[in-house]
Amino acid sequence: MVSVIRTLCCRTNYRAALFIVILQLIGTADLFAQVKYNVTGKVMLEDKVNASGPYDGVKVRFISIVNSLPEDSTTTVADGSFSLFVKPGYYLVEWSKAGYVPEELGGFALSKDSTIKTLTMIPGEISYVSGNVSGIWTR
Repeated sequence: MVSVIRTLCCRTNYRAALFIVILQLIGTADLFAQVKYNVTGKVMLEDKVNASGPYDGVKVRFISIVNSLPEDSTTTVADGSFSLFVKPGYYLVEWSKAGYVPEELGGFALSKDSTIKTLTMIPGEISYVSGNVSGIWTR
């Protein structure tokens, strides 16, 4: 690389030399943009704690707080653990599994490898209701 720049500079072709230097800097900046940190954690399912699992199939999503777009996701394995590499940033972390109440962790700042505390999900579901509601609710 240095010899190419010297050769170009000696021929007074400074524009070409500058172009090569800029390309090198862009390549270096791209390396820094690819930094990701390992996020690990564990999820337990309340109705399966006494049976020691399995705790697989819980979806864990990282949604950027800056642009509200999903950054990455994974699912838990049989022991409830998960691990994935995510870019640094501020995230809403969501846990979901059919038949369980979804959980969220807002404002998760990721700037180094991190472990999220064990989360226990409870059986149930969320129902969204709108309009005038009265009376006794049944399933």
